[in-house]
Amino acid sequence: MALFCKDRTPGSGEPNTKGKVTAVALSALMLTQTFGAVVPAYANTVGGSSEDESAVEADSTTVDDNAIALTSLNSAQVLRASWGFNEFIIEAEIENADVAYFAYHCEKDTQGVTADDFTQAQGKNIIENFYYKKDGYDFDGADGYVLFFIKPDDGYLLTDIGVDRLSNGDFYSLQDDTETFENIKDYPGLSNVVTAAKTAGYIGVFGWSRKAGSEQPNTVSTSIKGQSPDLTVTAKSDKTTGVKPGDTLTFTVTLAPQKPVTQKDVTVSDVKVNSATVNGESVTVSNLTRKADGTYVGTVSYKVSQDAYDKGTVTFAVNASTTYSVKTSMKAGSSVTTTTTITKDASCDCQVASKAVITYKFVDADGKSVPDAVNACLPTDDEVHYVGDTVYPASPKEQTVKVSDGTWTFKGWDHDSATMTKDGVTFTGTWEFASDNASDHIVLTGKDASKVYDGAALAAGTATAKDDNGYAVTVEYQKADGTWTTNPTDITAINVSDTKTVNVRAFVDGHYTGYVTTTQSLTVTKRSVVLTSASAEKTYNGKALTNNKVTVSGDGFVSGQGATYSVTGSQTEVGESKNTFTYTLNAGTDANNYDVKTVLGTLKVTKADDVTPSKKDDGKKASDSKDNGSAAKKSATPKTGDALLANEAIAAIAGTGVLGVVVSRIRRKK
Repeated sequence: MALFCKDRTPGSGEPNTKGKVTAVALSALMLTQTFGAVVPAYANTVGGSSEDESAVEADSTTVDDNAIALTSLNSAQVLRASWGFNEFIIEAEIENADVAYFAYHCEKDTQGVTADDFTQAQGKNIIENFYYKKDGYDFDGADGYVLFFIKPDDGYLLTDIGVDRLSNGDFYSLQDDTETFENIKDYPGLSNVVTAAKTAGYIGVFGWSRKAGSEQPNTVSTSIKGQSPDLTVTAKSDKTTGVKPGDTLTFTVTLAPQKPVTQKDVTVSDVKVNSATVNGESVTVSNLTRKADGTYVGTVSYKVSQDAYDKGTVTFAVNASTTYSVKTSMKAGSSVTTTTTITKDASCDCQVASKAVITYKFVDADGKSVPDAVNACLPTDDEVHYVGDTVYPASPKEQTVKVSDGTWTFKGWDHDSATMTKDGVTFTGTWEFASDNASDHIVLTGKDASKVYDGAALAAGTATAKDDNGYAVTVEYQKADGTWTTNPTDITAINVSDTKTVNVRAFVDGHYTGYVTTTQSLTVTKRSVVLTSASAEKTYNGKALTNNKVTVSGDGFVSGQGATYSVTGSQTEVGESKNTFTYTLNAGTDANNYDVKTVLGTLKVTKADDVTPSKKDDGKKASDSKDNGSAAKKSATPKTGDALLANEAIAAIAGTGVLGVVVSRIRRKK
């Protein structure tokens, strides 16, 4: 608060008791803008209304008569300055600006003043009950003064400055060194107050004065508005992932200055990048250029170093700024220029590519493991690979590996190339094993030889052999003495007793080790011979019936071989019997070579009655029987050799359950 000379009612020498000094209250007035004025703190607050002056006058609260008191009226800020019963009203519409005032009576009140003595104005302000009297003071001159000062809030431009002057002044520029303040130039102590305002950064001043005793109320409306410009800063990289050492990145910085919307011309200047770094390393944006759309674009080319890669992230950071200014006319042709600089930061991160490795492994054609001698040929991977790289397999240290039982040969990798992933890449090589053992390459098939004994030699069969590599195969046959021959006819069999198993072997000389072996049979089977004695039949004549003929069937005897026969069969009585015989093999006929079977013919003698007259029996007729009657009697008697039949008859009778015994006399006749 400003300090004032003591107030007295003119000519009375006593304080004015009708106009009391009230306490101060200050609140916001219809300010919906982004930035509001600073609200000062006051000692006391009382209620009241601008329409109800009696409420103000009836207030009994008093304070030191060297102070100014404010009251809150209808939630509006009203600053009153009056002499007698008058008041002075300032209605200020304030947005994003700082408006302060200093009220005083005489130059003495301005001595040592600073901006801390100013009162912040907000909205509608009334200076009330400002009453003055002092011995020796010239009451004919102005005895009340109020100076208002303005400046934008930080980061804002003053784009609306105006006073609806019903009194005696408009704003004057504090940026004008000539200080042609015209209507307020004679205010006592003006320079002291202006100096304090300039020091605090205020750029314009408006003044109002009033002589004591004037009862004419005064109202001044003013509009003080500030607007803030803006600046958008972006930083981008042409590659944000998979960055590797040696990559060249192009960073782009874009500045987009944005003016506030106002009828005044706002100037944009000094658009620049203050600093640019990559991982803290300073880089230069040297080609910042304004585009048709009003943006400014610049680029930085940066080669990624190993150190930058090792940090894990390549960060491009910029700090940029733009200066905005607006010029506003003031009283007496002067003007003020408000300027603000907007500074913004922007950055972008580029993630480095992860390192990964190539893994090699070998398997055989069936997917099984390979011996250590083959795994020793695995290639090594000494290069650094990054995720996203296209990688190719290296060649094995050796393409073929000789082992004790054969040779391993490399057949190729499962992929010609692959894209590296975070888990790495595995190349699998396939090997094939070629055994040196003949049994792994040669297929040997024996051939059996056999025949029925015919007295001639039978040669061993000719085996077949095939090599999977197409090499010529040698086949050998083992003879009885243990030696080997390539000619199977060197091994023969004549007799059944010569039947044998022939060992066969195959090999490829100069390529494989060992043999492939098999066996084949050389078989002579027995010759089938059936010797059959002849059969004969006649009517009983008391003489023996015989037949010495023996026939040979089946395979028969080999030429020059055979047998001698002795027929012993004979039948005299009525009946029949086998024509038995014996045989003896001739010299040179080996019984082991033959399967001899004998078949006996039948010698049958029938009764004369059974013979049809026209049928001959040994050249005799049936009438040749000596005694037909006796023959009939004899028919009830079993014939020689019929004892078995008699027994069967007895058994049959017993089986029928017939009781009794049949007694038969069986008489055998020779």
